[in-house]
Amino acid sequence: MRLLDTATLDFAEFSGAIPKYAILSHRWGKIEVSYKQLRQRPVLQDSPGLAKIEEFCRLAAGRSIRWAWIDTCCIDKRNSAELSEAIMSMYKWYEFSAECYVHLADFEISSRELSLKNQSAESFWHIPEGWPSIRDSFSKSSWFTRGWTLQELIASSKVVFYDSHWNEIAPLKQVYRDVAEVTRIGENWLVEDARHASVATRMSWASCRETELGEDMACCLLGFCNVNMPPMYGEGGEIAFYRLQTEIMKTSDDESLFAWTSDQGGSGLLAAHLSYFANSGGITMETHAGSESRPPYHMTNKRLEIAIPKKDFKLFSEGDGTVRFFLRCSRASNINAQKCDKAFYIELSLLMGQRSAIRTECAELKETGKYLIGQLDTDLAHNERIYIFSPGSEV
Repeated sequence: MRLLDTATLDFAEFSGAIPKYAILSHRWGKIEVSYKQLRQRPVLQDSPGLAKIEEFCRLAAGRSIRWAWIDTCCIDKRNSAELSEAIMSMYKWYEFSAECYVHLADFEISSRELSLKNQSAESFWHIPEGWPSIRDSFSKSSWFTRGWTLQELIASSKVVFYDSHWNEIAPLKQVYRDVAEVTRIGENWLVEDARHASVATRMSWASCRETELGEDMACCLLGFCNVNMPPMYGEGGEIAFYRLQTEIMKTSDDESLFAWTSDQGGSGLLAAHLSYFANSGGITMETHAGSESRPPYHMTNKRLEIAIPKKDFKLFSEGDGTVRFFLRCSRASNINAQKCDKAFYIELSLLMGQRSAIRTECAELKETGKYLIGQLDTDLAHNERIYIFSPGSEV
């Protein structure tokens, strides 16, 4: 890992034991200083990118932290192997940082508000001209809309917010309710390991965010989803997102991966776009006590082979040509809850014969009239393999 000395702005390489370091979370500006530029000094002294690095390092040094990491200059982006490694290691680097400073370049605390905050930190959060008056502009910062900043918020153990002039706003623990409201992340997941949330819930947090490159929307979720996947720029965002979902299936039994909705008909079980998870917040993965997982999925370039209980297959394939695929997940009673209520199911339309299908009704997730996840284990002891095709593939 390459770190920046906060006193000298010199780089140092570390492997094995990594020293205590601060890390920056920010939106890139029009002019940033690269690794090459910072090494080949002097750089332009009036560069906003250099000013950002200097202020960040000054802040870290003032908090007795010698080393710092910032993505603009601590990665040599000319080296494709190094860039790929950095993308796959990003979550871990934020997770292991001592402190993460969030720089909101489009948010500013006025001198009056700053004075009130410094005079009485306790009353500032309650008086009308204090925090209540600036909460709305804080929540409108573009930092809350970017794909990469989600993992930076979630992974870091200690997050502190700063305004455009590097005035401290507050640590996350003081404003977590406001952050939860704007990000739609349950308050509990801002203080716990958010990777314990279901896949669908985590996807929902990212569903309204954006990245400059389509492929980055999948890349910025790698550590967040506990997978490793080399980035392939040029493949397009949709293919990258499909790859991410197939990688998740290799290591996870979380069937909430299939719990998404869309107004587009004719689909497989994997979502074509992250936005399909916009209404999947609060979905909880559930396993019955002593239960066994569903028989393994088999994914090819055209189809997903999955097990469905024979009784459901026979009951619903005769007559209307549909099969119900019950998922081991349900909607919690509220966004902060983890307890399941009713289980979800998806209806699949048979294509040809009784072993091939496609999901055509994608507009909603249907719920059972009663809790049945425990019964599903018994049913799966007698199952059929069914092939779910992706759009455009030959059946």
